[in-house]
Amino acid sequence: MSAPAFSYRLQPPRMGAGLTAVLLSAAVLLFAPTVYWLTLPDQLRPAEPLVIGDVAVPMECTPTAGLLPSEGWYCGDTTVTVTETPGVADAELAARRALRNIAFGTAPAGPVAVSGSTLVLADAPTGAAALILPAPNEAPEENTAFVVTFEGADAASVLAPTWQAATGEALPATITDELAHIDSHDGFEPALPQAVNV
Repeated sequence: MSAPAFSYRLQPPRMGAGLTAVLLSAAVLLFAPTVYWLTLPDQLRPAEPLVIGDVAVPMECTPTAGLLPSEGWYCGDTTVTVTETPGVADAELAARRALRNIAFGTAPAGPVAVSGSTLVLADAPTGAAALILPAPNEAPEENTAFVVTFEGADAASVLAPTWQAATGEALPATITDELAHIDSHDGFEPALPQAVNV
């Protein structure tokens, strides 16, 4: 014996199609400027001065599309990313964490140079360098700093004038030598697991 089929007079309204249309329209409106920005050729994107906090670097770079919660620029073949980070008690640890994030967990073992409260760490296997700059006009107890990463085979050409503008000194030779060993690939390339024959 089969169960009787009931027909309801008052069916609940179906919101699926309308809600989907509203969500898709909102997504298109929110992401259309970013998609448009990404489709522009590099020569049409305006170049801006590279400014990190109160440090003005004497070069112009193309800003990134702003997909991340940090500022970024394309300076030739080098990508510069700036993140304002509160609570930086140990600058070297913050630099190592920034490069470990780029290298997908591989700990950087490159040289470190310090000038005043500014620190730089370079790591050739990662293909990047990290610069820690104290943030201006911040309360000293907050320890807010700019964590700046330079990724790319030509990172030294952008890091050197940034270090010069921040410290008034030339980039140390240990950092320059480390950055000279960066391969021409774009960023860190982790080793793929090898098959084991049993």
